[in-house]
Amino acid sequence: MRLVVGLGNPGSEYAATRHNIGWAVVDAVAETLHLALRRRKFDARYAEGNYQGEKVFLCEPQAFMNRSGEAVGSFCRYLEIDPGDLLVVHDDLDLELGALKFARDRGSAGHQGVASVIEQLGTRAFDRLRIGIGRPPKGADPVAYVLGRFDPIEEEAVRATVARAAEGVLGYLTHGLAWTMTRFHQKTS
Repeated sequence: MRLVVGLGNPGSEYAATRHNIGWAVVDAVAETLHLALRRRKFDARYAEGNYQGEKVFLCEPQAFMNRSGEAVGSFCRYLEIDPGDLLVVHDDLDLELGALKFARDRGSAGHQGVASVIEQLGTRAFDRLRIGIGRPPKGADPVAYVLGRFDPIEEEAVRATVARAAEGVLGYLTHGLAWTMTRFHQKTS
C-alpha cells in the first residue's frame, strides 16, 4: 500500500499558486487513475484506488501548509503505512522552474509543510518529489512569492512540469524510488 500526499494551502485565494503545485500534481495523478479526491478524513481530501495491482491512496491535507503534517501523520497511523511507503509532493524554491527531484531522508530545507510532516511522523525517512518553482526576484519577499501565482509566461512550463511530475509519480509507484530518480531528475523543457 502506498500513500501519495500533495502539499498545498486550502482556499480559492491560494488556488494555482506556486505553493500549491503539489496539489496540482496529485490532481493530475488522480485524473490519470480515474479517481476523485472527494472523500474526507483527518482534515484532508483523499481517494483510494489500485494501480499496477497495489492499493494507492492520494491525499491533499486541507489545513494550511505549516499544519499539513497532522493529516499526513493521522493517515499513516490509520492506514498503518510505513514512512518508506509515503511520497510527499511539494514545491521547492531551491530548484529552478521545471526541475524535478525525487529524494528520501532529507531535512525540510525551510519548507514548513515538510517540517510539519517530519514533526508528526518523528522521522524524515520518507520519499519526496521536489518540484522546482524557482527563486523569487532579488529583493522580493519569499513568502509572497510562493503564495503568488505563476506568471503567464511561466504557465506552459508549469503545465509541462505538472504532467511530467505526475508521470514520475506513476513511475515511482510502479518501479520505486531508485528507478524514478534516474529518469526524472531533470528540468522539463
